[in-house]
Amino acid sequence: MLGLMIATALAQGTPMPAPQWRSIERAPGGEVFVDTASLRRDRDTFEILVRIIFTGVQRSGMARGITRNRYFCATRTFLTLHVHYVDANGGTLEDRPARGAAARERPVTPGSPNEKILADYCPR
Repeated sequence: MLGLMIATALAQGTPMPAPQWRSIERAPGGEVFVDTASLRRDRDTFEILVRIIFTGVQRSGMARGITRNRYFCATRTFLTLHVHYVDANGGTLEDRPARGAAARERPVTPGSPNEKILADYCPR
């Protein structure tokens, strides 16, 4: 019986840790956070969840969004892997893999929240 209970528990997988959102930038347009619990490193790259909460609703209807981004420390570039956009009522507008320009590796803009993320999580 105990073996069956252990097998059942293992089949359910390891639960993801609860998000640990840390603010990295606040501006008139909104606030940007990273989920430190989502950080996954692989040599000179890492992935992390990034959340933005807009001060007002955007033209698209988006009030907040979460993206999974991959950052490349050596080249100081990043790309978006997945997007999840939500309206002011909490309804999902989009939840899909990134596509187009967002899914391609691009340079990090100086002074941007992405530059702060690189500074915080790339080896020094």
